Amino acid sequence: MLIEFRVGNFLSFKDEQVLSLVASSDDTLLDNVTEVGGLKLLRVAAIYGPNASGKSNLIKAIEWSSEFIINSASSKPESGISAIPFLLDKDSIKKPSSFEFSMMIDGVRYQYGFEVDQIKVRREWLLAYPLKKTQTWFERIYNEDSNDYNWKFSSALKGEKEKIKTATRKEVLFLSAGAQWNHEQLTKVYMWFKEKLRTLMTTDKIKPITADLLKGAIAEHDTLKRYIVECLRSADVGIDDVIVEEVNEANLRFPENMPAEAKEEAIKMLRKKSPFDVRLVHRSSKGQVKIKFPLAIESDGTKRLFSLLGPWIYLLVNGMTAVLDELDKSLHPLLTRKLVELVQKPDIENSNAQRQLIFSTHDTTLLDPELLRRDQIWLTQKDDTGATELYSLAEYKVRKGEAMQRGYLSGRYIAIPMLDKFGLSDEKK
Repeated sequence: MLIEFRVGNFLSFKDEQVLSLVASSDDTLLDNVTEVGGLKLLRVAAIYGPNASGKSNLIKAIEWSSEFIINSASSKPESGISAIPFLLDKDSIKKPSSFEFSMMIDGVRYQYGFEVDQIKVRREWLLAYPLKKTQTWFERIYNEDSNDYNWKFSSALKGEKEKIKTATRKEVLFLSAGAQWNHEQLTKVYMWFKEKLRTLMTTDKIKPITADLLKGAIAEHDTLKRYIVECLRSADVGIDDVIVEEVNEANLRFPENMPAEAKEEAIKMLRKKSPFDVRLVHRSSKGQVKIKFPLAIESDGTKRLFSLLGPWIYLLVNGMTAVLDELDKSLHPLLTRKLVELVQKPDIENSNAQRQLIFSTHDTTLLDPELLRRDQIWLTQKDDTGATELYSLAEYKVRKGEAMQRGYLSGRYIAIPMLDKFGLSDEKK
């Protein structure tokens, strides 16, 4: 589970900002907290703030850094590093971007971070805390004078190190290279990023996890399919069943005289757009007629709900830290609330306790003391330099039972847009 994420000099973040999922001493909503390895961690963190205040950039920072960890060892030497520093300050442009994750893996706390510019890794480190004792497994710091790295290894990091060090290029993370070499301890940490930290969406399209889980015969996913269908029925969107097939000639209609080469090219284009043919089965109001609708012609809300259900159930059953931008987009507030409630107190069998959700939103109906604690609510705003500041509502004194939604919208917690009068002016400038 994620304990803490730090980011500095990346996109709208100038100075280092910290998102912490460590629970405060608040004794309310105890279902929203789980204890792992002696730490009390929050299951959900909601990020609020005005447009362009940095909410999405926080999600992007988690996504970019985790994908760099996963993919850096397989990148091409000439590809460089795509981290974008804070551009509104001339000194920041010259400085590296920094990222650090603290997480709990099998009851042991790890602290992993790195600093990069557009050419190379400037610094990288991995600490472990078995039995609450600090072990610096490795650290590398780029030395400008020698144009090389100063390395430090702990005896607690077993196995091959020197060959991996030699094979690690300047634009590659040592952790990623270690996983390629199947180094047991490094691979364990690497696999947390690959399997247990999932960014579901930072663009207009959610990754097709639901269709991917349901593809083919579905025999091994009967429980998953049943739960997805039950959720769609409960959501009152008129859907009775789901059919998912891989795109091929058998489930597509082509003109009779269409050349084989043209068919093949059309199938390739369709697969590139989406490898799955998803159809949602609607039943008439009297239940007598069933019609299969392509997912493409469904409403934005139905498409988004379908796309989210697979990751949500995977999150509940397998346990992971899921990160999502604009959870509430195209969804009714009651549906959004239900999705959050499922993470904190799921009604699905064999749900995994080690599950977390981090999301940005503008849905103020979630600012409910019966749904979220103060330490679960995070706010973003920009300072006078245009840099994002991130802080928790727990920093504010909120009276017991206070209407947090009203307090937020009234500007008591600051992170709202300062709106001038809208309209057209006749004044000449």
